[in-house]
Parts: sequence; C-alpha cells; structure tokens
Amino acid sequence: MALGWMVQSAAEEWAVRGWLIPMLAKESTPAVAIILSSVIFGIFHLFSSGVTMLSFINLILSGLFFAGYAIVTKHIWGVCGMHFAWNVTLGNLYGFPVSGFADNGRTLLGMNLTGPAVFTGGAFGPEGGAVTTFVLLLGVIILAILWCRQQAYFNSMN
Repeated sequence: MALGWMVQSAAEEWAVRGWLIPMLAKESTPAVAIILSSVIFGIFHLFSSGVTMLSFINLILSGLFFAGYAIVTKHIWGVCGMHFAWNVTLGNLYGFPVSGFADNGRTLLGMNLTGPAVFTGGAFGPEGGAVTTFVLLLGVIILAILWCRQQAYFNSMN
C-alpha cells in the first residue's frame, strides 16, 4: 500500500505542481496559475465517495498550501513527501478514509472517526473536516508570510 501511495502522491504533485502550474503561468500570472491549479486539484477529487463542499474547499486549500510550500522551498520533493505522508498516515496508520477511499488495506492502529462530520470529515475522511480547514488556512498564511519575507530579502540584495 505504501508503494501505491508513494506513486500516486508523487504523480499528482508532478502533474499539478510540477507541470500544470508552470504551463498555466506561461499564459497567465503565477497567482492565477496557482489558484487555477488548486481548483483543478480539488476537481480531481469531486467524484470520490463522501465528498462535500467543505472537503472540496479543503482540497483547494491543500493545493494552495502545497504550491506555496514548493515555491518557498524551491523544490517539489517536500510536497511529494508530505502528500505521501498524509495519505499513508491517515489510511494505513490510523485507518481513516483518504479522500473518500476507505479500503486502505491493513492499518496499524485501526482508529474510528467519532463526532460531527463537519469536524471529522465523515465518510470523506479528515480531509473533509473543519479542523483540516483551520490547519490548512494557518499553513497557507504562514507560507505567504515566509514568501513575503523571502521576496523582501532578495529585493534588499539588489
């Protein structure tokens, strides 16, 4: 299962962050390319089991976060690793659904989601919950601050 998650995560990241963003940026601005690619990333998951409006929003936010991380660090490998770690931890460590995919094979802890679906993500898994929304928003804000500081630093050197 881990090998499958590794290939799937890296393929999505290379397709969306590694190829789609640069292609869209050639025809628009980097900001439009990032936003549009994040929406497309969300659309990729629209036909998953248990998808909700909040899970769709969270997928767009995760696209923004991953794009921001790749831009700030200037490489895509960390994003591939985070995407893989998220999927394998949710699916194979905890036994939670990953983007609505609940059959993750054997799990180490086999935990159950309890509580209101708005917080837990329900059948879609934690990616569809308000807790994830908060964490992703915080991550996007932190990356935006880091990017602004990075730009100020480089501008001060010129």
